[in-house]
Amino acid sequence: MSDPQGIHWPDYRGGSIVNLVASLAGGFGLETGHPPFAGELPLEGVERVLLLIIDGLGHLQLRRHLAEGDMPGLRAVLEHGAAYSVGTSVFPSTTMAAMTTYHTGRTPAEHGYLGFSVYLPERGCVANLIATADLYGNPLPDPEFLIAVPSLYERLAALGVACCTVSPAEYQGSFLNRWYFRGCAYVPYHAPSTLASLAPPTLQGPGPRYTVAYWPGYDTVCHRYGPQSPQAADEVAAVDGMFSRLLRKLPRDGKTLLVLSADHGQHELDAAQALYPQQDARLMELLADAPAGEVRARYFRTERPQELTEHLEPLAQCLPSAEAWERGLFGGPPALESFHARTGDLIAVPRGKQSFRWLWHPDAPPGPDGGSHGGWSAEEMLVPVIAVRV
Repeated sequence: MSDPQGIHWPDYRGGSIVNLVASLAGGFGLETGHPPFAGELPLEGVERVLLLIIDGLGHLQLRRHLAEGDMPGLRAVLEHGAAYSVGTSVFPSTTMAAMTTYHTGRTPAEHGYLGFSVYLPERGCVANLIATADLYGNPLPDPEFLIAVPSLYERLAALGVACCTVSPAEYQGSFLNRWYFRGCAYVPYHAPSTLASLAPPTLQGPGPRYTVAYWPGYDTVCHRYGPQSPQAADEVAAVDGMFSRLLRKLPRDGKTLLVLSADHGQHELDAAQALYPQQDARLMELLADAPAGEVRARYFRTERPQELTEHLEPLAQCLPSAEAWERGLFGGPPALESFHARTGDLIAVPRGKQSFRWLWHPDAPPGPDGGSHGGWSAEEMLVPVIAVRV
């Protein structure tokens, strides 16, 4: 749902990925505390669920790839009656917030993972939540305080559901994955194409089973080259080939549901239009500390929010963080009072193909600028939910 300001709000009432998780978990008897997904999910009689998450493959990108012939396998499945619904990501529309929602069944307001980086009042620093370190690379001592909610799989396992993830080998054992996958078997892969062979065996055996498989490469390619690049088409064609092989290898007794979705979409950027706050003397004067958040959705801390808004207005769409919390942008009130500070005083989403960069080291490269996400545009917020009963 887009409002007059052009903000595409997450639909936590029944249209977001937190609701998708609520429905999938609900099929096994687990109540997550959120409404079920409003889109089509043929769950009746299902004993096994395989959720395939393609990082960065937003609804608008997927429709373009289908129209351009990049995904013939998926197109054939859709033409044979697979259910296609359109959902929303969470805010911010970024892997850190959205994948934490997938693995906990909670909104960012509940789990507190409110971006790639956030200000942590408990530590007095801006921290990289993936690395559990400050942005100078110093590890956070005792990062367990960041775990505000249990893993979804712990709760499912308590109900007798055999849970598994098929994910990159290099992620196994990280702080995040130790939290995310408590109660869950971990099947590592070294090449994402092998998902087609590794995922089906996880659904074999007695009793209910829930497997989550993750393909990160599409997002990586879009960051580097842009979501409209030929390289993005190359990568999605690889996804399509894997998907077709995977579908052929799944049990065919009518009790398995394969769901393909994404954590967020991608927004095309122009590296020449990147914005560097450190090169803007007036902006630096108005900031209380380094910004946090995403290149497409910055959290600014300031004691002069109105002046900062006026200064940023030509470059970005601004929303006071207090108003964002009040209007439910993060999925409800903060579960912990400290979560308020994580989103600063002002949220700024750059206009057009611009992005907000922040150089933490004088010799740091600016990073790839082909595409990114985190903001509230339809390209970033809308995700596909495709359900195939086999």
